[in-house]
Amino acid sequence: MNPPILKRIANRRVNADLAAEGETPAPPLSLDVEIVSNACEGVLLQYRATDGSFHRSLYHRSVVEAERAARAEFGIGHDEWQAGDLPSAPARPANDRPPLPRRS
Repeated sequence: MNPPILKRIANRRVNADLAAEGETPAPPLSLDVEIVSNACEGVLLQYRATDGSFHRSLYHRSVVEAERAARAEFGIGHDEWQAGDLPSAPARPANDRPPLPRRS
């Protein structure tokens, strides 16, 4: 099984809404955009606001289709993607119990 491929751009500045004529555009958001490729599930394009206010995922058939969707949505060029490591698993919570007494 091939390992997943992750491409990412961090802190992409985009306009949250397309401004209608005569309206003030919404302030730009800072986004993290990732493309994750899994052999059995196709390709996942996910993006989320860096401040955690929203998260969205879209499935595509290939990395090329995902890149095309990101380019159409955010204007991210092919040469702007950076290869990155897969995110590590979240750390386990600390064990708050005191250690057991030693037997002599």
